Amino acid sequence: MKKSSRMMIRFVTLSLVFVLAFSAYAMPASAAVSYDTYTYDTYSTARVSPDGYQVTKVINGVDIGVGNMSSPKDIFVRNDHIYILDSGNGRIIVTDFDFNLVKTIDHFYEADGTEYTLHDPNGFFIDTDEKHIYIADTNNETLTVYDDEGNIVFNPDGTKQEITVGNKVICVDEAGVIVSEFNKPESDIFRQDIKMKPTAVLKDGLGQIYILSEGFYYGAIVYREDGTFVGFYGANKVAVTASLLIERAWRKIMTKKATSYTANYVPTAYNGFDVDDENFIYTISDNGANAIKKLNAVGDNVLQTETVRVGRNKAVFGDLEQSWDLGVSKETRFKDIDISPNGFINVIDYTRGRLFQYDQDGELLFIFSGLGDQSGTSSQPIAIESLPDDSILVLDMHKGYVTKWSPTEYGELVHKGTLLFNEGKYAEAKEIWQDVILRNSNFELAYTGIGKAYYEEEQYEEALEYLKLGFDRETYSQAYKYYRADLIRKNFVWVIVGLVVLIVLLSQIGRFKRWFNRKRGKPENYKDIFGPFYIARHPIDGFEDLRFQWRNRQIYYSIGILFLFFISRVIERQSTGFILNTNKPEDLNIGMVLLQTVVIALLFVASNWAVTTFTNGEGSLRKIFYGTCYSLLPYSVSIIIKALASNFITYDETALLNVITYIGTLWSIWLLMNMVKGVHQFRMLGSVLTIVCTVAFMVVVAVLVALSISLIQQFYVFLLSVYNEIAYRIS
Repeated sequence: MKKSSRMMIRFVTLSLVFVLAFSAYAMPASAAVSYDTYTYDTYSTARVSPDGYQVTKVINGVDIGVGNMSSPKDIFVRNDHIYILDSGNGRIIVTDFDFNLVKTIDHFYEADGTEYTLHDPNGFFIDTDEKHIYIADTNNETLTVYDDEGNIVFNPDGTKQEITVGNKVICVDEAGVIVSEFNKPESDIFRQDIKMKPTAVLKDGLGQIYILSEGFYYGAIVYREDGTFVGFYGANKVAVTASLLIERAWRKIMTKKATSYTANYVPTAYNGFDVDDENFIYTISDNGANAIKKLNAVGDNVLQTETVRVGRNKAVFGDLEQSWDLGVSKETRFKDIDISPNGFINVIDYTRGRLFQYDQDGELLFIFSGLGDQSGTSSQPIAIESLPDDSILVLDMHKGYVTKWSPTEYGELVHKGTLLFNEGKYAEAKEIWQDVILRNSNFELAYTGIGKAYYEEEQYEEALEYLKLGFDRETYSQAYKYYRADLIRKNFVWVIVGLVVLIVLLSQIGRFKRWFNRKRGKPENYKDIFGPFYIARHPIDGFEDLRFQWRNRQIYYSIGILFLFFISRVIERQSTGFILNTNKPEDLNIGMVLLQTVVIALLFVASNWAVTTFTNGEGSLRKIFYGTCYSLLPYSVSIIIKALASNFITYDETALLNVITYIGTLWSIWLLMNMVKGVHQFRMLGSVLTIVCTVAFMVVVAVLVALSISLIQQFYVFLLSVYNEIAYRIS
């Protein structure tokens, strides 16, 4: 064999060995992580996160020793036992924390000893002493009544006598004997045309029973232990939106028949609930805003719903980025909720199989898992429960198995830091948060925790740095107040010198103007009647002069002010102080700023000219343009002043900045009114009406432009589809 051939064989062999070795190294990593772990930052952007949980056990009925489970619907942890509601088999499986079988409750009896069959129960609740189990026996079954001889029993009106079984909550003891039942209430406040199909049940520390019914939007149905109906609890409210208001306005003028075809706006029904050790009831529903609620005794939501973080003015739970599957939007739909012994909120997204974990205040900690057949995913997650060590149990209804998720080292760090943080022990949590940041630089709560620790230690400069990274504007404002006070105290002499210099300069403005006029060969009292500052201070005379006289510098002034208007909005967006700036600097869109400033100003000019053409206005398009630009000066200056000054103020002082904006806005409106009055020779009332008509005309133009763009886009899509079809036919 030639030497070159032997070399080629060796090369190929080594290459194959390398590929196999690399594949053996790479495959376990990809197989072990079949899902993404992530969180959302302040700007609602997904950020990759280290795994907070990992799968440590997957158990099915065969592993437990009870055979295959059929459509299990719920799982519950009480004391040192795990309860599984095996709905398809009509039984309850009880194990210890290692999934060793303790017992199976598979026979249920009426009080008189008659055997009772469960009808697809959807949820259950175990009493604290584990002596009573409340089962939501969901589906109904209508049975015909027969007498002892097997003949059908008829009602007096000739119809068959029937009874409905199921559709109630039963309370059974350890032997499966029914000790009490909770049926549909016979009450004036409970509509009799509504069926009761219980899907979940719980009992609070005061002994009250709460039942959720399928499609029931009045909240939970509440009973006493003796079966007495109490009322309803914690119903959702209908969110007031623009579409809702428009729909209600139309319904006022529509016929009854037409109204019957419109949608009815009703509150969202709860999908599930849980109760914590302090008798707060946590509920979940489909709507993104306030989808998770923490209800007190009177049904008010006390979960933190307002925060100083951007994009979280109201608590929005679930996935914040839209997902699509075959052109259909897939939005988060919470199916079950669990409150861990440490107060962490765990919820399941039924749509995409995600598991979400929030802390006691509703701050997102982890998002992980998903739909699939690999380890760490589920086919149809239906219920979630947690163990005392913060491990999470997820029940898969389709496959009939339980997945146990245990916290990773990173997850334990986050839990420990969060618990200390929520207890106000910021100094103790600081080192933990520093370790978390080393592992995940995107975890904003860690920065906030470190910042608050520095704040407590009165190291305000360091606190400001971390609080800004954590987007905690409220604490940042408090820290800045002390930091600023320290800075002024240390530089008090220079502050006084600066104030004196500023006062002297302001007092010499008049002398400087006279000197400048002499240099230009003008009288000492010379006034530029076309200057924007003169017109801003003397709008009546200024706009009259603007109407009758012409100077080349007018166009330079106008374009300069229009450019200042544009720049002021850029400065406002990019340079406003941290505590007031809710914009993401990297997302600056110059085109959008141009649309909001220059384009709107030019649209006003064109609309005003069009309107005044029909109202005998005397102003030309050029004069309207000049006057409009001049009127924007106070507003533009006030925006710049506010943006720059906001870097040196605290929350308590923001009212002063608002005053500056109000003055600038009102000043510009006053100038605009005088501009229309002077240029078009209207009275003040006519000027106001003209401005109102101009704004209305602008809205009409904007709507027409939007419709035109939409039609052009649709026409383009149509042409593209025709082209693709022709190309496909030809090929």
